[in-house]
Amino acid sequence: AAVEHGRRRSMTFFEEGICCSYEEDPLQNMNIEALVVLDGEVTREHVKLLLHERLLRFERFRSKVVRTERGRFCFEELHVGDEVLDSILFEKDLEHGTWEELHEYQRVLLFMPWREGLPRWDVHILRKFTEEGEGMAILFRFDHSLGDGFSISKVLLSLTDHSSERQEELLQTKRRTKTREELDNKGGGGGMLTMLVRSTVGLLASQLRRVLYFARGLWIAVVEMELNDSRSILSVRNTNPREKEMRISRVYSLDAIKSIARKEEGATVNDVLMAIISGALRRFLELNRDPLLLQPSSFMSTKLVRAIMAASLRGTEHHVKSVFANDITFLPVNIPVTETDFRGRLNKMRKYIDFFKASPTPLMIYVLQQVLVYVFGQKVLQWKIARTQRKQSLVISNLPGPREKVLFARQVVRRLGFWVNPARMSLMISILSYGKDFSIMTTTDPQVIDAGQFMSSIEDEIASVMRQYE
Repeated sequence: AAVEHGRRRSMTFFEEGICCSYEEDPLQNMNIEALVVLDGEVTREHVKLLLHERLLRFERFRSKVVRTERGRFCFEELHVGDEVLDSILFEKDLEHGTWEELHEYQRVLLFMPWREGLPRWDVHILRKFTEEGEGMAILFRFDHSLGDGFSISKVLLSLTDHSSERQEELLQTKRRTKTREELDNKGGGGGMLTMLVRSTVGLLASQLRRVLYFARGLWIAVVEMELNDSRSILSVRNTNPREKEMRISRVYSLDAIKSIARKEEGATVNDVLMAIISGALRRFLELNRDPLLLQPSSFMSTKLVRAIMAASLRGTEHHVKSVFANDITFLPVNIPVTETDFRGRLNKMRKYIDFFKASPTPLMIYVLQQVLVYVFGQKVLQWKIARTQRKQSLVISNLPGPREKVLFARQVVRRLGFWVNPARMSLMISILSYGKDFSIMTTTDPQVIDAGQFMSSIEDEIASVMRQYE
């Protein structure tokens, strides 16, 4: 957790690592881009007013990054008046108003260096965005040191209307699932001896599961994170970090995904979406005749594509000062691309995700990273993160957005978008829900992946799965 130092606030180890990497090579940034598409026009002054009233009330967003005498990075608060705000607020009229033009603007913006002495975020008002009807787009760019994807999604919500009450309700809701021991302890009738036997067996089974989960979690944190995934198009190492392309899918019904989850007893929306991503990856590998799928499997070789999935470590209760931070860890997730049917991919993803929900693995990985930094220093964590990136094929994040349509500067928000630069990895997939819909966004290395072809694979897989469950 950050510690107060007068007008300075210290960073977490992960945030300092991001700043260290940026200082060594500004083109290896880990910027986050968030898009808000509006139905109507808003003025520059209205946007400035929203930023003043809602975003700048958080200390982290009215601070610059400085390095102390001891060589540590921290946030230093500064006065963000009109002059500073005008320096990080840009306007542009799009010439064609298409997604292609907007994505090209994003590509250039992603690697634009931060100006010294200013906050590490900026806002770009893009007028005449007419691809999906009259309106405009507002593109936000944030340095990853300001917060993780879960934090940045809250940044967007803080700037909208008619969503704050709902968001607080979501934050305060505790999602509890009945464990097997709770069901066992209810009993099903019988005498005192029967109840005693049931409770004893349930307690022993619970403790055994905890031991097994801990052992498997330790294996994943220490061993699996160090294993290379199978060689494929996606696992090209040392990709060019200076060139990325962004894409966004069409809008799809979230109710359709919920319907599929209900038909597959025990499945969740997240399970279904991850199985769809698995199918899309398989389609892409098939189109490119990847050896991973063409060569026969053997007992000694397990063919898989391993992804890093971002997982939040936050609880359900937050104070204003702790909402925006990097409280995340990364989990190695085996993507079952060799499964030929959707149900097979769904079952494997469900088992894998259920294990992570019930095990201490996410926290164990996070604690091990902190111990590395504490014992060996910040450089070791940077080396560990770079090493992990070289051993996995892609990054996946799933962000829940507001469940109802919201307003930005009194205009209806038509769509939301979210992209993260995956540094030296070739692919980042983000899933973002908004209202009753969801979209999938990709950040790809054009030297490794054809962005248009990969997005077509995602959309074809979604269409195929929805036809299967009609």
